[in-house]
Amino acid sequence: MSSAEAAEYQFFHQSFVKDYEEGLEIWANQKQSRIDPTAEVKSFPCITGPLRAMTVNAVSTILSRFHDTLDNTKVRKKRLDDTVATISILRAQGFTGLQLAHATVRKGDRVIKDAADLIHHLTFVSPKMRWILKYVMDHCLKRRPDGGRNKLLCSEDIPVSAWFIETVLKSIYIRAEVLHAGLNDLQRIALIQEFNEPQSDLVVLVMMYQVSSQGANLDGACHRVCSVTTAINLPSELQVHYRPIRVSQKEKVTIVQLSVVNSHNAWRETKQVDKSIIDVLTKLRSPESFQVIADALNDNRDEMLAAHNSDEERDSGSSDDEGPAQGASFTPVNRNLRKRKRTQQETDDTDEGPDDLPPAYETPDATYSPTKHETDEESENCDDVSNEDGDDEDEGVTPNEYISDFRKA
Repeated sequence: MSSAEAAEYQFFHQSFVKDYEEGLEIWANQKQSRIDPTAEVKSFPCITGPLRAMTVNAVSTILSRFHDTLDNTKVRKKRLDDTVATISILRAQGFTGLQLAHATVRKGDRVIKDAADLIHHLTFVSPKMRWILKYVMDHCLKRRPDGGRNKLLCSEDIPVSAWFIETVLKSIYIRAEVLHAGLNDLQRIALIQEFNEPQSDLVVLVMMYQVSSQGANLDGACHRVCSVTTAINLPSELQVHYRPIRVSQKEKVTIVQLSVVNSHNAWRETKQVDKSIIDVLTKLRSPESFQVIADALNDNRDEMLAAHNSDEERDSGSSDDEGPAQGASFTPVNRNLRKRKRTQQETDDTDEGPDDLPPAYETPDATYSPTKHETDEESENCDDVSNEDGDDEDEGVTPNEYISDFRKA
């Protein structure tokens, strides 16, 4: 990214950050104006719009320019926007990349005379779009010996960004389509079938996280996935990324996640990684993972103590009765996890019933019941086994023990 591109990105980003801070300030003032300032505020600050604008700006500042153009344009006394309704109208009317370029030209920009000037303008301050173009040129346009071609699957969270990718690629005669919510079932099926056909001219397919992709197998001609914008959670993101990963896949699937350094997009990536680290470490259950968890708790302890001892917290008076906050360091305890020994379940011969079937032919009960899974004698045996070492019963409890105790309760 050049200095001119970085300057324009920072200009829009600082404007959105200002809107974000104003939304938080208004929300905080509303809380203080209440009769009881300590009561919980059930509303949410108006920060969704600025956060969305930051994410769009990380894809391309041309979209930020286009938003300003639409915001200052009135059609039948109504201002336009970059929501799904407006994008659907533009797509239906065949809005081209050349029209988008003319709508976003500003003073000092290069005059658009040929296709090279058009691509230079549409990819200005858009490292992600330039990467997609290079990737398509290197891996998708060249046909294989059998006459087919490789396809590229892109995942996107914001509709206007997906429409931007489609429009830019179509401007240089590379066919791209968006699997959006405006398509009916027959259109979606036809689009997926065409994308799976190696001989078709559909090279790039953009899938939205909000549109369900269950049952869509995209392993026919695609083994490359590009995540343009991350989703709000990991399951929604993996639902799209794993579409080409099927048993019938013949190639190694490559998943690439695009992120602009020192941008709001990179900040979102960092936060998602921080959330995933704790989840992964808690599932490993190794001494190294416990040490990392202890270090993370110690880091959070320092932040909590700093907030507790701050001037704002002292002025609120919530910590006067408790005194100065003191926190001890977390240290992982090295102990061997014990597994319970299960005795063989004994059948009760005293059950009365007109038709007693053998255990192998009995239908399972849909509800959990202690008598169906564990007998009292088994529970006593389990307790005796778990206390053989003389330690506390709660030490080294495994997930299976939690489930067993839950069933007994």
